[in-house]
Amino acid sequence: MRKDEIEEALVAVPDVSAWEGLGPQELERRAWTLDQIRRRIAEDGPRRVVTSSDRGRLFMPFAALEGYGEMLAEIEMA
Repeated sequence: MRKDEIEEALVAVPDVSAWEGLGPQELERRAWTLDQIRRRIAEDGPRRVVTSSDRGRLFMPFAALEGYGEMLAEIEMA
């Protein structure tokens, strides 16, 4: 992972000041969550969006519908 990609992703994470009118507990919760997001980005790098056609394939091993895979294969061949 390139350092500039990590820095760009870290800059994109908002600060708690982005939300107005929240109570102190909610602000603290959001600050903790945002800190955890920044930590994960720094350690693992930014996550990438998977295109919708590829994303569906991620769940194929967990398909609960019998014959669904064959149906998709037929549609892809058409």
